[in-house]
Amino acid sequence: MKKVFVSVLLGVMCAVWVPVGSFAGDEKKITVFFTGNAEGEVKPVLQCNKEMWGGLPRRIERLQALRREHKDVLVLESGGAFADKGPDDKMRANIIMRAMYEAGYDVMNLIGSDFYMGPDFLKEVGSTVAFSMISSNLVYKDAAQKPFWERYVIKEVGGVKVGILGIMRPKAFEKAPNPEELKNMDIISPEDALKELVPQVRKQADILILMSQFGREPSAFIVNAVKDIDFVIYAGHGEGGCGGSAEEQGESNLLKSGFYGVEIGSLQLTPDKGKIRHSESKMIPLDKKYPSEGLFFTMFDELRAKVMADAGQPVPKIEYVKIGQKGEESEPADKPAITAAPVPASVSPAPVFQERPENKEIAESIRTLWEARAKKDWVAVYDMAADAYKKEVKLEAFIANANINVRKFSIKDIKIGEPGKKAIALIDYEFNQKGFTFNTTAKEEWITEKGKWRLNMQLPVK
Repeated sequence: MKKVFVSVLLGVMCAVWVPVGSFAGDEKKITVFFTGNAEGEVKPVLQCNKEMWGGLPRRIERLQALRREHKDVLVLESGGAFADKGPDDKMRANIIMRAMYEAGYDVMNLIGSDFYMGPDFLKEVGSTVAFSMISSNLVYKDAAQKPFWERYVIKEVGGVKVGILGIMRPKAFEKAPNPEELKNMDIISPEDALKELVPQVRKQADILILMSQFGREPSAFIVNAVKDIDFVIYAGHGEGGCGGSAEEQGESNLLKSGFYGVEIGSLQLTPDKGKIRHSESKMIPLDKKYPSEGLFFTMFDELRAKVMADAGQPVPKIEYVKIGQKGEESEPADKPAITAAPVPASVSPAPVFQERPENKEIAESIRTLWEARAKKDWVAVYDMAADAYKKEVKLEAFIANANINVRKFSIKDIKIGEPGKKAIALIDYEFNQKGFTFNTTAKEEWITEKGKWRLNMQLPVK
């Protein structure tokens, strides 16, 4: 049947049907997870409900878990992964790309802000990852109008061929910090690009998805003019709002990807009598149910300090806290034997664990990481942090740096069940950001496995 994209005023469509003969009688489900409009954000973001949502580590962990939970999966980034946030933007972009690779992304659409560090940098960082990068309406300013990257890709998932295109705004580069670097780039009309490409893609694909930098209404107008596009994932770039405020996506074929990395979109397609039916779409909030990895943020802060130093900018003074009694005053140390996480001078030092036997592994991990920092072996610092995250090791002493706005951190209670077997940690956080001050509590169960402590689960806090 003919598909029509309607505006928000007319509500949502009931279903989309696409012929796929090979799926007759098959009960498989294909799930597309999508993100976008993160604008370079890697740390949790304060929401209207005064909770901290998002953060790159949460997104990695959830996408990895979702891939394990669902068999036939496609993961898409609709654009706006980077932003011009200061002297550390290239290091930030490298971390984001590495994280997206670890999370198993399949395709990334490129929009204006992704070029803020220049096309050469984007080519360089793109060569280090396995996922596809596309831009359907960006070409070089020459007679041949050679595309900057792939204009579309075809991905086969669960026996279904999915065609994926991506568009940016014609004026996407108007806020670029170095426009001279982009003078050889030409953004052609999205409608013209799609009218050229959609027939080509449709011949090769069973279903066609467009990722758009535009908001909902402009995206609807574009695809109504072009026709034959099944689903649009629009970044809603610059629309803002609050996490969880996006409309219930239901069975619409216009899907918002969220913003600032606080949510993951989900589109589930179910084969039905030789066709694919759009069965369900929703937003998955990256809220406090999912732990945010403090070690990752510590690693990022260290890399940011290096970039600032290389740029000749003053680096904030770092103080170290020796392992000792609760509340012990911090003292600068050229090389403390065992240190807790580096705490910015503007933040009250975090209480730390005493060096009990069950904390030996934590102390040794901190020592190893400190030695790598002292040698300025930044690759080793990154690898250790990434390795610890992948193994789901959460070093308590690093939790104080889970967010740069942490003002207080304390262990309220540690109860050992069987000696050396189980520990319950109740952790209070006090945040102050953008005029809001609020408290939240995390409760965690730790267990020993082969003589080593690891985080077992997040527990409900009563």
